[in-house]
This record gives sequence, C-alpha cells and structure tokens, in this order.
Amino acid sequence: MTPIIGIDPGLSGAIAWLSPQGISYVIMPTMKEGVNALALTRLLKEIVHRHPGAHVFIEKAQAMPKQGVTSMFNYGVGFGMIIGVCQALELRTTLVRPREWTKVMHAGVSADMSAKDKSYVAAVRLLPSHSFLATERSSKPHKGLIDAALIALYGQRALQSRITAST
Repeated sequence: MTPIIGIDPGLSGAIAWLSPQGISYVIMPTMKEGVNALALTRLLKEIVHRHPGAHVFIEKAQAMPKQGVTSMFNYGVGFGMIIGVCQALELRTTLVRPREWTKVMHAGVSADMSAKDKSYVAAVRLLPSHSFLATERSSKPHKGLIDAALIALYGQRALQSRITAST
C-alpha cells in the first residue's frame, strides 16, 4: 500500500495520512499570518520519514464567492507554501478540486444536506471509530480534519483505480 497524505489547505485546514496502520491526522500548523511553513516542513518530513514513498493529495485552492480579497490572498499564500514544501521535499503530489473529491466521497449520502454535513456523514460512515474533534475538550468535529481524511481516502481510491486501469 502506498502511504497517502491528504491536505485540506487553509487556516482551518488539516493534514491526514493513511498507512497500513490506519489513518492519523493533525490540524494545519499555523501562525497569526497563515500557514507556518517551518512547522509544516518538519511535520511532513516526519510523516514521510515514517511512511516513505507517500503520495500527497492536496485540495486545489480556488476563489469562493463572498470571500474577501485579503482572506483569499492569505489562503493562496498558504496554498503556495504547501505546494512549495511538498516540492522541496520531492513528494509526489496531485491537486484535486473540491468538486472532484466530494463527488466520490459523498456518494450515498443524502443530497438534502449542506456540503459540510455531507462530509461529516461520509467520514463517520467510512471511519466510524474516529471523532474528528480538534481536542478532547471540543464539542464539534473539526471541518479541516474531516476534509483532510476524506481527501486522503479519495487519494487512496484514485491510486487504486489507476492501478486497476493499468493492469
């Protein structure tokens, strides 16, 4: 099994990784100005050291309606840092549009829900033993952890379908 890393960029994003031992995840390392590139580099180096040959799937940044110019600029800078760190570490990366991974991962979930709720239902269905809480004191699941986990699971499926298609 190729280890898979799923990244949901942004200040409320997260990183999840799949290995033969299961799935693990952490909240995106940030500082006041945005993504903490040094902490991100150290974290990814540690994950890849424990799981060599990892393939990274990153949600592709895009402008969203009703978002301010400053927040979109900061999001883009963080996204660029993530790409740069992955390239500097010579990691295989695939950018995936939100519509692409949610179409696959939300399959079988009621269409009468918000995208956020669909992601939570899909994550609980696929990973029932995980709570997706940011801390033990949290009362609500962390959207970034949910999305990062689903992106990693999507990446696993995408690689498996590529392997199946080539055989």
